[in-house]
Amino acid sequence: MDQKLEAIIESGDVELYDEKYIVVEVHEDKCVKKVLVSFPMEYHNEIARAYQRKIGDKEMDIAGGGIIAVDKKAKKVRTYGQSGSYGKPDSSIVEKILTQAFPMHTIDAKVTEYVRG
Repeated sequence: MDQKLEAIIESGDVELYDEKYIVVEVHEDKCVKKVLVSFPMEYHNEIARAYQRKIGDKEMDIAGGGIIAVDKKAKKVRTYGQSGSYGKPDSSIVEKILTQAFPMHTIDAKVTEYVRG
């Protein structure tokens, strides 16, 4: 099976973005696409519902979540925390997705015990 990576981060025009994210495995034909999704929403499950609406009837599994901070000026992206609803994501997958999505940024992909309510 092929594996595709994608990041969907709706940060708008803000210079400093600090919001929750989830890692989603979307089943498409003969491949599984791993997508890091971050919308400015209060809860991880809200992000999951919004993304499910976006992809329609495609099957998806949530593979954890956390918080992503993007500093566009300093060209740094870091992740921390974990989802109270979905648990810890695989930090190596998060790092691969972010390295691909932000090739000119420093990436610090960590999962910590912090859970932001």
